[in-house]
Amino acid sequence: MNGLIERHLQARLRLPADAWPEDLLSRLLRLHLQQPKSWPLQAVRDECKTAFLAGHETVAASLAWRAWCMASHPDIQERARAEALAAWHGEENGDADLSALQYVSQTLLETMRLHPAVPLLMSRRAVKPVTLGDWTFPAKTVFMVPMQLMQHDERWFPEPLSYRPERFDPDAARPRQGAYLPFGGGPRVCLGQHLAVAEMTLVAAQLLRRYRLSAPAGMAQPRAVFHVSQRPSAPLALDIARI
Repeated sequence: MNGLIERHLQARLRLPADAWPEDLLSRLLRLHLQQPKSWPLQAVRDECKTAFLAGHETVAASLAWRAWCMASHPDIQERARAEALAAWHGEENGDADLSALQYVSQTLLETMRLHPAVPLLMSRRAVKPVTLGDWTFPAKTVFMVPMQLMQHDERWFPEPLSYRPERFDPDAARPRQGAYLPFGGGPRVCLGQHLAVAEMTLVAAQLLRRYRLSAPAGMAQPRAVFHVSQRPSAPLALDIARI
């Protein structure tokens, strides 16, 4: 990863600044040129690593898990399909009304609760000793937030292993603060969360409008593996039929 990011960084620096494309790397490099002490090149490298890791197949992994959830819950899939078909008003290539895809969005939010692409939030190192209950941790202890465990906790989500998109209905009680963190939280919440949700909602709706997914007879729930992002251990082999 270090080599990949360094090659991109050096290739960008070899270009005239007025030829730089408008992307995250250009913005970070402009900060470096304007404020070299506050934004040394190493800070640019570190920000690029964070962005690369945070976006490493997370959308694709979430859509893969949602495909399984749709295939294994045909009643939920049909309800989401009816909403997706209505959102385009019969225009195959027209613009969708995202506000009309509320239930499709709920299926994604519940998928990310049950199968988060990032089950552990990035680590933080304690700068001084920390006391939590009966435990005292020395300085330099590395802490990680076990997000998946929290999102599977029955105190916050009744029947936590059940797939229930109605948990995220606008009229339902919102999850307790800190119990649902698919994009993190606080001042360093994922900067791409709104783009990711909009992107996934549109892709999910278009798939619903075109295809029906089903699980082959006897198919077990996919086993999750954590490799940068959490994904099925093997490619999903689902049955697909044109609508």
